[in-house]
Amino acid sequence: MTVTHRDRALLDVAGERLLATGWTGDAESISARMDAVGSEGISEVVYCAAGPDIERELEAFAAAARS
Repeated sequence: MTVTHRDRALLDVAGERLLATGWTGDAESISARMDAVGSEGISEVVYCAAGPDIERELEAFAAAARS
């Protein structure tokens, strides 16, 4: 992914708050989010892996989701 000059200002303003909008973080934080939405009745989550090692990303998310 490449951040364009046009988008850089938005990212600068959002800062670390941007991390609160998606499911980012370590396995423990992903697992906690899965538990939270599960307790609200959510039974399915759509995940879109990204980056150069898709297999690793899928395995890491699945492990976090199962814990």
